[in-house]
Amino acid sequence: MSNKKRVLLVEDDEIIAFLHKHFLEKCGYETIETVDNGVEAIEDVRTMLPDAVLMDIRINGEMDGIETAQRIREFSDAPIIFLTGNSDDGTLERAKLTARSGYLIKPIRQEDLCEAIAQINIQND
Repeated sequence: MSNKKRVLLVEDDEIIAFLHKHFLEKCGYETIETVDNGVEAIEDVRTMLPDAVLMDIRINGEMDGIETAQRIREFSDAPIIFLTGNSDDGTLERAKLTARSGYLIKPIRQEDLCEAIAQINIQND
């Protein structure tokens, strides 16, 4: 059994998802699944019990990443880090209202992604 922290990646852009998965692996984390919509993200959090969730704010489907995170909060304490290219104040305020979450503005550097996950792991260990 691996001791690597298990991360669920929710991203609708395949190229960005591939890049972020690569970043996670370089930092010593395991991407347990990559999905592109809120319905699958919610189901995967229920069944796979990730240590953290990386969530794009704009994803496929009827729910955006913030609404998806709010629904996940109803049954899970898994930390959620939003990944977004939408840095307008309204979007960031909505993201901040979701408990135990952080956010990174795209484009995201490997070092910043690894540090963000390391910080939430320090707070939760």
